[in-house]
Amino acid sequence: MPPFVIELAWNAVSLDELAGHGLTLDDAHAVLEIRPKFFPNKGNRERLRRGLRRRWVMIGPSQTGQLLTFVIDDPDEQRVAHLVTGWPSNLAQETRYAQPGGKRNRP
Repeated sequence: MPPFVIELAWNAVSLDELAGHGLTLDDAHAVLEIRPKFFPNKGNRERLRRGLRRRWVMIGPSQTGQLLTFVIDDPDEQRVAHLVTGWPSNLAQETRYAQPGGKRNRP
């Protein structure tokens, strides 16, 4: 099974969003490389109704082991996903990551 996301795309707004939460692009890449799980983002039904792309939540450990949460757009055909924002995971997100389910990049 191929990875769900193999690369992240970003822009200045994405970087500002991350910085506002004390994170960097390196943090997002670390989570993508280590052991992320992907879950549908809340609000997708409304986004699709308005003709916008579906979004996913990527949760995983950083290089220090801290769980981080990132919002990404639906990956394109090349499995590149635009990074929207991110933050240190809260208890609900940590619990979601620990439970079965979600898409994984690697089996």
